[in-house]
Amino acid sequence: QQDCFAAEDFIMRIGVLTVVGPFGGFSATCEIFSTPCVWSGVRGTGLAEGDRIMLLKACGTGNVEAGFPQNSITTATFDANTGSWTYRFSVSDNTISAGGGIYQMCWCSVSTTPCMYPAHFLVPSGILTVFGPERDHYYSCVKDQRCFIEEFGGL
Repeated sequence: QQDCFAAEDFIMRIGVLTVVGPFGGFSATCEIFSTPCVWSGVRGTGLAEGDRIMLLKACGTGNVEAGFPQNSITTATFDANTGSWTYRFSVSDNTISAGGGIYQMCWCSVSTTPCMYPAHFLVPSGILTVFGPERDHYYSCVKDQRCFIEEFGGL
């Protein structure tokens, strides 16, 4: 009986394992109500036309983030000039109104799941930094009283 811990314990090749998905570590930036939020240059193994990325606070969990078109889901198209993938929302202007912050780019292979809900997007592929104020600032002021509105969060 062998324990199979050392490299020399493995003497016979029995196959090849291919891990499909984006390489990870990708980053992009967008601004709210500005130019279209589209990013290019995503690379990986086995990526396909129609694969999707959902923007979430954490991959595979939580709710759809408000302020992104198409329920925060972008779709891949191949760019033959660069040999990489471009992701865009499936709407004409691709502008966003999401709060400023950092969002996880979470990948889903369209060939294995329907890619519709946060639970389908388990694979981190990078981060999207959105420049602008955070959403959901609420302040109350009293009539005829001095009112200070401060400390807006965001990037």
